[in-house]
Amino acid sequence: MISKFQDELFTNISHVIAFKKLPKDIYGVAMNLFHYYTYFKSFRFIDREELTLTCVLLAHKIKHGYVRLDDITVLYNNLKSINKAKSNVINNSNNNANSTNFKTSPNLANVEIELLNCLGYDLEIELPFNYIPLYKKKFNFNDKTEILITNMINDSYRRPLCIFFHPKTIALAATYVVMNTIIDENKLINLNIFIKNEKDFINEELLTCVDVLLNLFESKMNKD
Repeated sequence: MISKFQDELFTNISHVIAFKKLPKDIYGVAMNLFHYYTYFKSFRFIDREELTLTCVLLAHKIKHGYVRLDDITVLYNNLKSINKAKSNVINNSNNNANSTNFKTSPNLANVEIELLNCLGYDLEIELPFNYIPLYKKKFNFNDKTEILITNMINDSYRRPLCIFFHPKTIALAATYVVMNTIIDENKLINLNIFIKNEKDFINEELLTCVDVLLNLFESKMNKD
């Protein structure tokens, strides 16, 4: 149930950013905000559409400054319509499931304050994408491989990896998975050789991150 909730918010946030043609660099920040908020707050008390819009708008403030969306109420109700056919809440409490169904406009200010409290007002959010140029130079992969690594990092936000792993770990794990995926099976890269000179990494942590990414990749392929 939790994974379904996370997949839905992942889709919602991606939809709003694409629909409003907002800068793509706010995506990672918005997903970090979402995962930190849901880590500290019970799913049963979350208005999913309200949280979606708050994460996107706060991410935009952090990266580019304030943006006004005049159709915020329309967006809110459109998201509700899109999600109507899906489960309305993660747990089985009908009272909680129906608690936000009658709202017609979001209170983003309250959610933003809660989010900022969860973060301790620390808005220096580092992203795995920042490390791609470093690894592109180090491992000398081409633009096509770079796109695949970027896509895998995007998909990593379906789960709260950003809470449990350093962004550099996620970037390195995604690079390792993609590079091993696109080469001949007989030439697979040994993990210890791959992380040679990466003295700041714990093998077990990186291996755990690699396993999670592989499971996400396989799950996505099975759905497709």
